Amino acid sequence: MWLSFLQDFNGITPILACQWDDFETLRMATDSSSSFGYGAYFQTQWCLGAWPTDLGRRSMALLEIFPIVLAVRTFCEVLRNRRLIVFSDNDAVTKIINKQSTRCATIAYLLRDLTRTCLRYNIVLQARFLRSEENQIADALSRGNLEKFRFLAPEAQVLPTPTPSLDALLLKLRFG
Repeated sequence: MWLSFLQDFNGITPILACQWDDFETLRMATDSSSSFGYGAYFQTQWCLGAWPTDLGRRSMALLEIFPIVLAVRTFCEVLRNRRLIVFSDNDAVTKIINKQSTRCATIAYLLRDLTRTCLRYNIVLQARFLRSEENQIADALSRGNLEKFRFLAPEAQVLPTPTPSLDALLLKLRFG
């Protein structure tokens, strides 16, 4: 991982302030639904997607970390040189991200991808647990319920933000 990072590193890294709960810290909410897909809401931007039909049964931790990786990749230019708090209603995922450790090889693969993106764009990321009842915007996206999403987030952009190609990540999810 470090070798791939160093190939792209330009040697410049702004030092970010240490405070997490100030007005400069960005916030993003993500969620997954095993029955439909995943979603992420960032400021007024959002993205969502449906799980491939051949995905099969996967752990919720695996399904919940995927939209975080997707969202950080999608919004990386806006997140460059910033602090980001990602809210998830899966406590295991928040712990995995904050500790940067997991025993599951597939989650570790996604975690490494997330770490590489954060290193490349100098994003300082912290995950925080948010009860499901408080994560309704991302929950509506993960269930494909755009009517509820529009009601909860009327300020949201009309169209979803296009996401980068995630074929390699989805293949890893399918075949571990």
